[in-house]
Amino acid sequence: MFFNFCTRMILKSKLTASIAIILFTSVISGAEINGRFVVTNSDSSKIAVLMQINTVTGTYGIGGATIVFGFDTSAINIISDPVRNTDYIFHNFSDNNYSPATITRPMKGRIWVNIDLPFNNSNNGTIVSDTSGWTDVVTIYFDITDANGLASINWLSTSPFWGIYDDDNLTLLEPNLFQNLTYTYDITPPQLVSASLLDSVNLEVEFSETVDSTTALNISNYSIDNGINILGIQKSTNQNKLIINTTAHTFGHQYTITVNNVADLSGNLISANHNAAEYTIPPSDADDEKIPTEFILSQNYPNPFNPSTVIRYQLPVTSQISIKVYDILGNEVATLVDEFKPAGSYEVEFNTSTSAGDLASGVYVYRLQTAPSAGSGRAFTETKKMVLLR
Repeated sequence: MFFNFCTRMILKSKLTASIAIILFTSVISGAEINGRFVVTNSDSSKIAVLMQINTVTGTYGIGGATIVFGFDTSAINIISDPVRNTDYIFHNFSDNNYSPATITRPMKGRIWVNIDLPFNNSNNGTIVSDTSGWTDVVTIYFDITDANGLASINWLSTSPFWGIYDDDNLTLLEPNLFQNLTYTYDITPPQLVSASLLDSVNLEVEFSETVDSTTALNISNYSIDNGINILGIQKSTNQNKLIINTTAHTFGHQYTITVNNVADLSGNLISANHNAAEYTIPPSDADDEKIPTEFILSQNYPNPFNPSTVIRYQLPVTSQISIKVYDILGNEVATLVDEFKPAGSYEVEFNTSTSAGDLASGVYVYRLQTAPSAGSGRAFTETKKMVLLR
């Protein structure tokens, strides 16, 4: 465990235990780390809170760390001596090159997340995601003490015991954006808000809130009339939406999808009064643009450019796609697209004055990556260069 007054302390289980102090010189750098809490599940007695972190660059691993946060004991609580794999489960930074990570509650309303990468394993820690993603640390299971209260959890990065080090065990990562959590227990059942076709075989459904993956991805919980069969389901990037892969719909027909036994993250089942939605696929138009037959990423235009350029691309099937821009060293500078797209032809603008900050003149790379929609089995990656001239 590490402390930001440049002293490493090894605590033996409780505050009253003996403390060994090892002095060393830490390197305080410009490396920044972010954190957040996510409620992954709750019921009448328990609430599961996932702690996640990321760094600005995504080049840092985690070495030794003591991460401190507080919680409102009037709404939630945890036993004084939390049990591993019962009261908490680590997803990273525990075992293998690390010592077994622990959660301790040194005092009422305080939690310490204790991570240790032994010095003989320095530089062999787990790399943390950059700001485009999150790395899971630990899920903590709190007891609910007041179902009508607010479950509030707040980071205590100014605590004298706080310290998160790079996996060289010397470089202190500076706290940047840490999002506190205020959560109201959910007793409202989810509702099916809408259904709309992305193309003849992919249906997007939207719920009033994020739904539980186990129930939401169960094909047997859905039915569509007029002979439509469901082949597969996956979550969209928007967590309250699903993409349902089906057999082919008929242009001009009206359909109804009905949902049963799908729950939200609090275990509330969808209401029978709001579990169906109607949708249609409009008649085909003779002048409709033809669906592309292959993936295509076109050269940006204009090129060279200043300050903006347009990138065109084509998709022969509905896909989850991303278009990202990188500098010549491979650092990501912008995400232009990250969503599900129906088959078709598209274009997106890369404007350096709005989407990527103040970029210098030089060569940049843009990359299209696709993942197949359920059942399509097709994916594609292509990269092209472009030149910014200031």
